[in-house]
Amino acid sequence: MINLEELRALPIEERIAALGKLSQRDKAVILYHWPFFARESQLAPDQWGRAGCYMWVVRAGRGWGKTRTGAQTFIEKIQHEGYRYTSLCAATAAEVRDIQVKGESGIMACCPPWFRPEYRPTEKKLLWPNGAATSFFYGSEPELSRGAQSDFIWFDEIHKYQYPQETYDNLILGLRLGDNPLALITSTPKPTRLCRELETKKNRDGTAAAVVTVGATVENAGNLSPVFMDAIITQYQGTRLGLQELNGDILDDNPNALFRREVLQRDTVDALPPPEDIHRIIVAVDPAASANKNSNHTGIIVLAEGKAPDHVAAGQVQSPDKNHYYIIDDLSRIAQPHEWGHAARMAVERYRAGRVLYESNQGGDMVKMVLKDAGITCPIDSVRAVNDKETRAMPASQASNHGRIHLVRGNDLTALMDELTTWVPGEDSPDRLDAFVHGVNYFEGSGDPLPIFNVRDFLRSSWDDNYNAVW
Repeated sequence: MINLEELRALPIEERIAALGKLSQRDKAVILYHWPFFARESQLAPDQWGRAGCYMWVVRAGRGWGKTRTGAQTFIEKIQHEGYRYTSLCAATAAEVRDIQVKGESGIMACCPPWFRPEYRPTEKKLLWPNGAATSFFYGSEPELSRGAQSDFIWFDEIHKYQYPQETYDNLILGLRLGDNPLALITSTPKPTRLCRELETKKNRDGTAAAVVTVGATVENAGNLSPVFMDAIITQYQGTRLGLQELNGDILDDNPNALFRREVLQRDTVDALPPPEDIHRIIVAVDPAASANKNSNHTGIIVLAEGKAPDHVAAGQVQSPDKNHYYIIDDLSRIAQPHEWGHAARMAVERYRAGRVLYESNQGGDMVKMVLKDAGITCPIDSVRAVNDKETRAMPASQASNHGRIHLVRGNDLTALMDELTTWVPGEDSPDRLDAFVHGVNYFEGSGDPLPIFNVRDFLRSSWDDNYNAVW
């Protein structure tokens, strides 16, 4: 009988020698025994599942091993602890499939061959050899989780959900099967209200309902590519955002930032106003000077100008009679010119944009040539940044404070949100923010709206599923 604790405690040379003497069967047992490989912080805390503590929140930096921890814990609960009615939930169907189920650190990759579930994507289920079943749910479709019952739920990256509160509420209300129902939440930290509430949740008797594990990227450095470590450390180390992305800290709004998270979250909308209330749609591009692992992103932001949304017009927020600006999509990337040119063209075509706006400080006429070569046929205008970054960003900051900036749910705008709420004047401004600022300034300072035909064309195609999340 293998004593895994003794084996793990051996010095590395002795451990390798001992492993070499084992039978193939014993090696297989060890290979799929998660506690043998896991760091202590990746194993479930003792208080989880005791004294009313039903939730384990794993908040950690990028590359810490959250997905592997979630997958291994999920398998363990089903294989060895009798959990039979389990649920997976991620931001979208694609993320459940590509991360939780079929990802490199997902359930199918971590399961031992003798206990691998049958994956039935059309039924949104995993069927396990012992009769247990796992159902899939998504943060983009909260109604599908209404009435679902579980004894174990794994929520992944809950801050990314389009409808986080509704999805969480529906699934937690169904966490009522079995003798000891449990929930696991794995997430990169975001300072959302729900994430804060989950970590501090109390039971009616005042006992803690959640136990929290906080982890930093560097803890898993031995299992990460040196290229990844170098790139992410170069990008984030020494910055305020690095505390979030590397250390797993939840950042409060920076008091010196020009944009406040609570304001942006307050004014986020589920969809654009009706097409007849939209004046124009543009794609703003802020090109990077290079495309290597240490490069800035090329900022590509899709914005619309239109009337105030209904809740604003009803008097709940300021400025009902002024134009409001809607941030539809963020396609920013580190890319070669032909790649970001193609991305800009795809944005124009997808959203029927009537104009592309680009900063000409980096590359000048070359940028316009790249955009034309990519096949963009709508008007292409340049803007030259002559004022300091704080002065340029101030109109957009004021528009946000007056309730006129609205992020539109449906696409992932979290990176833009992070840049807006962490950048302070005096620092080098990130390219998402720059593209966003150029777009808002164009709306604020330019003359007549673009012809409405592009919006009406967009309306005709908006019944396509690709656009339903926007309209």
